[in-house]
Amino acid sequence: MGLYLNPDLRNFNIGRKSNYYVDKSMILSVLNSKIDTEGRFICISRPRRFGKTMAASMISAYYTKGSDSHEAFSNLKIKDDLSFETHINKYNVICLDMNSLNAKKETSLVDEINKTCIEELIKEFPNVDFSSVKKLSKAIGKVYLETNEQFVLVFDEYDVLIRERASKKELDDYVSFLNDMFKSSETSKAIALAYITGILPIVRNVVQSKLNNFQEYTMLDPGPFAPYIGFTSDEVEALCCANNMPFEQMKAWYDGYKLGKYEIYCSNSVCRALDKQVCKDYWNSTGSYKVISNYVTMNFDNLRDEVFTMLSDQKVAVNTLSFINDIASIESKDDVYTYLIHLGYLSFEEDSSAQVYGGNGYCLIPNREMKEEWKTAIAKQDNYKNLMGFVYNSINLLKATINGDEELVAKTLEECHEKLLSVKNYNNEGTLQTVIRFCYLSADDDYTTILEMPTGKGFAD
Repeated sequence: MGLYLNPDLRNFNIGRKSNYYVDKSMILSVLNSKIDTEGRFICISRPRRFGKTMAASMISAYYTKGSDSHEAFSNLKIKDDLSFETHINKYNVICLDMNSLNAKKETSLVDEINKTCIEELIKEFPNVDFSSVKKLSKAIGKVYLETNEQFVLVFDEYDVLIRERASKKELDDYVSFLNDMFKSSETSKAIALAYITGILPIVRNVVQSKLNNFQEYTMLDPGPFAPYIGFTSDEVEALCCANNMPFEQMKAWYDGYKLGKYEIYCSNSVCRALDKQVCKDYWNSTGSYKVISNYVTMNFDNLRDEVFTMLSDQKVAVNTLSFINDIASIESKDDVYTYLIHLGYLSFEEDSSAQVYGGNGYCLIPNREMKEEWKTAIAKQDNYKNLMGFVYNSINLLKATINGDEELVAKTLEECHEKLLSVKNYNNEGTLQTVIRFCYLSADDDYTTILEMPTGKGFAD
């Protein structure tokens, strides 16, 4: 066993002991069906806090030849799957957390990977001559050639250098490393399965040609991996029942990511809420609202008005097809929205009706936690000062409504209607509904807000 080659089960066992552990082991059944097929190269992108690291440690623990994992999986769902015994502990696993490696590297990330992994391969395979080998790709190819043993590669945060805008030289070296690992015919024979994860999908203008043999599964198109990204509604309801938490409250705060037929929750936020026994914005303790703020400031194509619409629980059309997954190449409102979908600040609903507006679907703020993030992000921006003034005044508006102060209610709604909407949209019923919903945002703190109720022959806002 080593630090990167066939690591022990410690990280996986720690995760299993959590009071809020959710069994996601059936992802292994999907992965087992891909082994030694053309689909064995898999790239899954999802936001931070949605369980990437936990999944990586479980995959590593299952496939590794370095430990007997049967006991660790004895009470998990995968135990009863027909493929369980076929693949458990059958492969040499190389598990790399690129973010961690990059943070502690002494030279370049590629040099750090090659050096540390080859050192561990030398110890594991003393009869293989590595004297002239300088690259990890060549090393695992040599092991396969001489021993016929295959590898499972698990690379977490594979896109760290791209997100952090590394220097051209370091990024070029890294792209060459990925090409050597996954496109060389000599090396690819040694790979039974490659599982790489990141926040962004494969960047089209940087690494796509080097990773075009990978099948991509994203927040826009998760495929069979949808139920293994975050927690599903059923899983959250079971956790709430076991920990005496109201499910409807949890749903309002953390639900809203629609992946295929599943409603997905941010797993980190759910666990924090269960631990603290209170639902609130836990995202801001692990990330930065400036991710939103930096791009909203650009105000592409009337983006300001659409943020107002989304804060009012409405959705806006988006074309996610033009984004090349590179933050350095964001050039439009659609690019901003698509980027924020991948980061989890927005959710996406595929819908052909959006074609009327030049989109392939709609984006929206998924839940109350993300609404808090958006409000924080825009609160200090000059372009949004009037907007945020009405957000903060909504507490007083709600009190005035409950107290029957019709003059103050009418005045507040009229001011918001006049200041936030263009003249051409003033008499539009839909935009009036948006204004009303926006002005009563504070109602979410204590009430369940229902936008429309069926009544008689029509609907009442």
